[in-house]
Amino acid sequence: MTAEEYAITRNATAGAQTCTTPYNSNPKKIKVVVTIPVSMFLSGLLGFGSTNVTADAVAGPKIIPGDPGTPGVGTFSYTASTSCDSINLTGGGKDFQGVLWSNGGITASGGDSTATMVQVAKMPPTCTFPGQLDPPGPTAATPRINGDDPPGSPRTTWVVTNPNPTTITVLNGSGFAAGQKIWIDADTNLETRTIATAVGTTLTLTTALSNTHAQYAAVTNTDWPVTLPNVPASCASSSPTIDAAWLAANAPGVYCFTGKIKLDADFTCPPSPTVACGYTFVSRDSTDAAAVGATNPHTFTAYTPAGGDPKNGTLAYAVLGGFKATPGAGVKIIGRVYAPNATIEFTGGSNQQEGYMQSQKFKMSNGGTVFIGSGPRRGRHRPEAGHRVLLRPRRVRRSPPGSHTS
Repeated sequence: MTAEEYAITRNATAGAQTCTTPYNSNPKKIKVVVTIPVSMFLSGLLGFGSTNVTADAVAGPKIIPGDPGTPGVGTFSYTASTSCDSINLTGGGKDFQGVLWSNGGITASGGDSTATMVQVAKMPPTCTFPGQLDPPGPTAATPRINGDDPPGSPRTTWVVTNPNPTTITVLNGSGFAAGQKIWIDADTNLETRTIATAVGTTLTLTTALSNTHAQYAAVTNTDWPVTLPNVPASCASSSPTIDAAWLAANAPGVYCFTGKIKLDADFTCPPSPTVACGYTFVSRDSTDAAAVGATNPHTFTAYTPAGGDPKNGTLAYAVLGGFKATPGAGVKIIGRVYAPNATIEFTGGSNQQEGYMQSQKFKMSNGGTVFIGSGPRRGRHRPEAGHRVLLRPRRVRRSPPGSHTS
């Protein structure tokens, strides 16, 4: 029995049924519309014997979560801001095949969009949850530390010096304060400590560090689900445009620049490359909203070593600024994007991403798009083959006058 046949058999045994799958460009979703004639006793006295009642519903994989404070299967985006517009969606038709996870709330306007799950740390009534999202209603997420937000500004910076085990100096001490928990370095060198005093760019710690941390090791007072990458030790002093000529002159790899980076040419990678391919771009010093950005429609794929998976590689790391893609026809991204001090923003239509995003805020102003999350995972999908598929009605509407039968 096909999914379409099962959905009809389980949910509608009378009337006219119409099934659409893939739905909203998602092959794992199905939409069923059922129209059933209903007798109308009182209207029958006036010559109207019955009317058509129509209901429609969408079904697809849902998540059985573990701890609700952790991301679900295939998290697409995490935003650290505690504001009610930490995630802001404008326009309908977006299909997030993964979890939207906000450390604050989420706002939406325009048409309906879908997501596997929406997790928010600020549940209603603290932050109103928009009616445009399916599934309706948020899942509660445990709040995570985000610097001194509110009322001040969170800060992600890097080590300048580590002169002794209880002292580090950082590029910018703004946003750091005594009593805060901070995360230093990445991967196996990651350490967590508490600030005893913060004077200018000098942070004194309550307990000694186990390791000596090199210049450019990441320092943050935000509890990110995915540890931030360290800043490359060497960055070119320029603001490049990554066009076809630049790509022809530079082999796949990781490239760091002090200024803004404009992505303006296609660079792709197969799912399991046999040789290294793709690129990682780091903007170290720019605080611009488009420290890394694109204004024309292209496909961008993260740097991936041989045998790697592009969607788990880093495509863009705007250390101090934001990531912004504004082409009218949209972009396609495969990989991860980080903007720990700012916003990741998309405008225009037909944007697509397979990967993960991590930023203070996430903003999307566009029409129908598809996003597949591959971020930190916990939980399992349902339904699998052989499991029940239940359609949850979203709307019921009567046919307009004149469409009745007698």
